[in-house]
Amino acid sequence: MNKNILFRNIPKVDVLLEKPEIINLINNHHRDVVVDAIREEIDKLRNFIKENDDISLIEEKINNLVENIGINVEKVYS
Repeated sequence: MNKNILFRNIPKVDVLLEKPEIINLINNHHRDVVVDAIREEIDKLRNFIKENDDISLIEEKINNLVENIGINVEKVYS
């Protein structure tokens, strides 16, 4: 599989901000913290795609993006 397709499968920040899980995070935490976490997790994901060839693992990481954003936000407040 072409890695460009994998990069295109990463949701954009605006799309993520519309997800119920992210809206819930924003309702419970500062929006700026959530947006920063989104950007950080997207950057991590991009780097992971660049450095790895295991397509199934990359797809799993993409599918877990919202969950990882939540974990990132919770770390800020712990």
